[in-house]
Amino acid sequence: MAAAFSAYGAGTACGKQRPDHAHSRPRCLLLIALLVAPFATEAEEGEEFVLLSSGNRMTGTVRALDRGELTFTIDGAGTVDIDWKNVETLQSEQRFDVELASGERLAGSIVAGAPGTVQLVTAAGPRTLERGRIVRITPVAATFLERTSGFIDAGFDFLSAGDEIDLTLNGEVSHRSHDFLTHMHVSSLVRRRDGETEQRRNHLELGTRRFLHDRWFVLGEIAAEEDLELELESRFLLAAGVGRALVQSNRTVLSVYGGLDYALEDYRGIPGSDDYAEALAAVEWDWFEVGGKTELLTEATTFFSLERSRTRIDLTASLRRSFFRSFYFSLNLFESYDSDPPADFENSDFGLSLTVGSTF
Repeated sequence: MAAAFSAYGAGTACGKQRPDHAHSRPRCLLLIALLVAPFATEAEEGEEFVLLSSGNRMTGTVRALDRGELTFTIDGAGTVDIDWKNVETLQSEQRFDVELASGERLAGSIVAGAPGTVQLVTAAGPRTLERGRIVRITPVAATFLERTSGFIDAGFDFLSAGDEIDLTLNGEVSHRSHDFLTHMHVSSLVRRRDGETEQRRNHLELGTRRFLHDRWFVLGEIAAEEDLELELESRFLLAAGVGRALVQSNRTVLSVYGGLDYALEDYRGIPGSDDYAEALAAVEWDWFEVGGKTELLTEATTFFSLERSRTRIDLTASLRRSFFRSFYFSLNLFESYDSDPPADFENSDFGLSLTVGSTF
């Protein structure tokens, strides 16, 4: 009632003015603005919106920021992916996990701030963050499936002249929480000619990473592999290490890590199993084009035997190009090298494949 009375009083005071009192009109308009402003601001509180550099303002729900794109569901219009560079300001009462390029991880809600910044309200107080420093935003309330992503692709070749069939399959599932990244990766290649298997290469890996301060992390991995080209019937590997993301942005991630592993392997025609310890060093590079059109993933790991003069190298690389929604073409490369294989077995296995797949 007090608000209604004040507004009514303001309207009365600002009614028709005599010409000699025309100068009082600006004061009346200012009084009205001061009375109405609190109610206008309150109406916008709780509203979730994104304001673009083009001036467009969309209301809806913030889903996530990852790989340079803000996923936003527009009320009544569906979900869109927005180039993070085009976002001027953002507001949402949801609680978010926010990760910066420095590796710092924060949690809080977002209120509209100055253009080009994100105002994060944390338990320790408000933080003003430059938009370009933010590399990841995930709602705290996101479900297990919403925090899970992955891909699967496959390739198939058939040559009637030699009755040859080649099949390639690659897949990965990753789950990311505030402090952990857990993944499972599988790759398989089978080549049959004249009804006989000439090549079979399989690799299964399960790993987890615990993120620490300043882009450091610790990791643990379990892997199993087979490579008939190298006469390797099986190798089981348990590894642990520590690493750091050297570069982390909305365009690329470059990481290195090192550690120790213990392996158990069997070769065709050689009785018994061989077990040994190794030191390892690895580099990972993930470069991606905003919009998901092109992506290059590369990982190289070198293993140094602690028991004899032996070095192993595993290299994988994939160049992907999106062609329709979540579907893509992928050119894949792999190389497995062993400086001291048993007997007179091959010491290198190299391959290229072209596959078609989808992300999820």
